[in-house]
Amino acid sequence: MIESSTWTIALAGDACLAGDLFTSDLDKYGPEHFFGEDIRNAFLKADLVHLNLENCITTRTNSRPSVVLPFAMHPRAVSILKSIGVKHVSIANNHSLDFGEAGLQDTILALEEYQISFSGLATGSHRAAIVNTEGRSVGFVSALLIDSDEAQLYRQHNIRVIERAYLEKDLKDLSALVAEVASSVDLMVVSLHYEGDFLPTFQLDPWLNQVSLACAVAGAKIIHFHGAHHIMDLERVNGAIILRGCGGLIDDFGSNYASLTAFRQAFPGVIPDDFPLPTHGRSPFTLAHPVFRNDLAYVAFIGINEEILLLPTRNQDLVIDIDRAEQKWFKNTLERLNPTLGLEPHQDFFLVNWDYTAAFDFTAVDESIAPNHAVRYLDNISMLQQISDYKARAIAQLQLRSGEAVLEIGCGVGGDLLTLAHAVGPEGKVTGVDSSQTMIAEAQSRLGEHSNIELVVAPADVLPFPDESFDAVRFDRVLLHVENPLNVLRETLRVLRPGGRWLATEPDWDTLTIAAQEREITRHVIHTLTDGFKQGLIGRELPALAHISGFINIDIGLESIVLSRLDLTDQLFGLSSALEQAVIEKKITQAAASRWMKDLQSRDALGRFFCSLTGVGVLARKAS
Repeated sequence: MIESSTWTIALAGDACLAGDLFTSDLDKYGPEHFFGEDIRNAFLKADLVHLNLENCITTRTNSRPSVVLPFAMHPRAVSILKSIGVKHVSIANNHSLDFGEAGLQDTILALEEYQISFSGLATGSHRAAIVNTEGRSVGFVSALLIDSDEAQLYRQHNIRVIERAYLEKDLKDLSALVAEVASSVDLMVVSLHYEGDFLPTFQLDPWLNQVSLACAVAGAKIIHFHGAHHIMDLERVNGAIILRGCGGLIDDFGSNYASLTAFRQAFPGVIPDDFPLPTHGRSPFTLAHPVFRNDLAYVAFIGINEEILLLPTRNQDLVIDIDRAEQKWFKNTLERLNPTLGLEPHQDFFLVNWDYTAAFDFTAVDESIAPNHAVRYLDNISMLQQISDYKARAIAQLQLRSGEAVLEIGCGVGGDLLTLAHAVGPEGKVTGVDSSQTMIAEAQSRLGEHSNIELVVAPADVLPFPDESFDAVRFDRVLLHVENPLNVLRETLRVLRPGGRWLATEPDWDTLTIAAQEREITRHVIHTLTDGFKQGLIGRELPALAHISGFINIDIGLESIVLSRLDLTDQLFGLSSALEQAVIEKKITQAAASRWMKDLQSRDALGRFFCSLTGVGVLARKAS
């Protein structure tokens, strides 16, 4: 389960609590009845829960004549949402006006009474929402994406609309609002509902993807689509996570004939003509479409480091729970929809593997909901023989002797500590320091007990050791992740004994070379990748920083790694993410990006792919 000490936001899809069965079951069993214990506990461990409220909250019965499926939720049923900790909902969807302006106002009053924040209005105080929780502020903007004659109706009643016919103007207004809110919050979420109750496809219309791209450019970090009532793919576009559809979280669509009729029209042949009306809330979604599986959904738990845990859910007989037999379908479907996505079982969840690259923020590992991403990245890169070879050469350059004390800053999972310990022998001492508790715990687990190895959690620029404690200090690919490299080097000099040796190797990301036909696009990708690090050019700056810090006898060397596989290069260096970011920043067009990637794929298929990266190694001493 999710650790309670980690800040997370939970995003679910469509929640429709309309129908008499919700109120009758609420009276019989209480609000906790509707969610299985594991799922309810997962929701309650999140710091903020958001979903799409796809019904009015009203006791009115006079729906608009043109509405085929009017959804009215009794105000008392809001307690069901409160039971799982819902703090914000979107009301910009195609059911917000089922009961006209009066029904919309009833909804607003009920949400205010239960102290649930909401967004989705076009003007006024609820055109956006800011929710403050556990020391973090989260901004929400919601909109209805619509391509029908009813768009004007929603506009007249103050629902924020993005209409295909007026896409340029509506997107301009939406982007301006997103940018305004994003500038004052820690996390920006845009929640978008595409019109329709059932979407018998796994692909969004291209104009909807235009909307998500515009929101990402404006500063949204999470773009949350809903409306299909089945799961859709998810994607990470550098700084923005796009959830294209979490599915329907909870509903009672099976309790009226109109819903059955609409479902039959959307999914011909799934529900037989003689299918009896359910007697106890059995949704037609329970008769799952063999392709779309409308009974399944997921809740996305997203941490502050843009990592995701997906919790599969199943809606059956008005109770949301997990059916483990469906997890294989869930995993296979999402991985098929997005071939670059990997899902790893993690208790009741699936951990989304974004194939973290060197751009992972190693200064914030412990703040993520799935810190093992960073562990996995270090393991993956250490498997490269070229990496192992240059590390061996680097350690040999230190000329460690028996009985010496050596410090490794940024030791990670401790992969090099045993080598250092062997070099200094049982009379020597090796200390590994990392700013991440996760890394140190993983190193301790792997190394076990060694009398001459000590592991310490500490930042690289504030080392908890007395002056002149070590004979040698080394680090590898550390400075590119820190805010002030000079402070780290001065601290390194402080803890070195007179005459002590220091060795560091740091990449220079502008030395990345990629064999590609279009050089200008290649340059943009490389520069975008470089700029994604705190210190992307640290390799070329390292010798000068060594001089400024006070080191002497400075020797400089170069280390290069060469890759001949596109998939491995993308996994380790994040070419696809850099390419997407270059498009977002309008350095290149989408067409140019597609051409460039196709060129690389063609070279890879012919065995002609080439990529290299050069790092700068510096060996120096502290004056005696």
